Amino acid sequence: MKHPRGIIKVWYWYAVRDKFTPSYYLQQEYIVADILKGHKAGGALIRVSVQGSSPGLEDKAKSFIEEAAPLLRKIL
Repeated sequence: MKHPRGIIKVWYWYAVRDKFTPSYYLQQEYIVADILKGHKAGGALIRVSVQGSSPGLEDKAKSFIEEAAPLLRKIL
């Protein structure tokens, strides 16, 4: 994304229980399936963003995502 203060890089994905997907529509299908099965419905949007163009910044964000994803899977 372009921002008045520079470039912002964004990674996002959607969660339903322990399932992650980059697709909003697939997330909605998971939620509907849960409702039909009588489970509690809910989901989350997870977003990580960095601003700037420092060398290695994107790699640091990707490393953070790789480390955070398993923890988020347990929490959600």
